[in-house]
Amino acid sequence: MILVKYYVHKIAVMNLYNAAALPEGVVPLFLSSKTQEVFGVHTDIDVTTENPMKIISKEQVLQDLYNRAAISDFHPVKPLMVVG
Repeated sequence: MILVKYYVHKIAVMNLYNAAALPEGVVPLFLSSKTQEVFGVHTDIDVTTENPMKIISKEQVLQDLYNRAAISDFHPVKPLMVVG
């Protein structure tokens, strides 16, 4: 599963790109507005300070990789998602 987290403070956003600040196995990804639309994770609408996380299943991510291939925002982590 992938968690989409909403960060309010600039320092928290900056920490996303600090590899030492991320838990093991977590990879920061930019989600385009199209991907946010596909998965229903619009910033300030679906993911807010009151509701800071949304779970996206691995199956949904794999389907997006199949449907949108190289243009999928998850393409950079495809090797981590597809094992075997």
